[in-house]
Amino acid sequence: MASLYTLSVIAAWYFSNIGVILLNKYLLSVYGFRYPIFLTMMHMVRARVPVLPRPTSFSSHLNASFPR
Repeated sequence: MASLYTLSVIAAWYFSNIGVILLNKYLLSVYGFRYPIFLTMMHMVRARVPVLPRPTSFSSHLNASFPR
């Protein structure tokens, strides 16, 4: 069951990256958008957003690994 979940996450990541690449290609070539650095920055910001709501899960893992 865990391997199916892992495979699903990897497939979703892979196909979403393909989507980002195709969107960037469209915006830069067809639409004429002239700011590729801005597109890269927005991609990095968007990639960070799903991690933001879970800072306690990482800190609780650290607390369990290193008891005081």
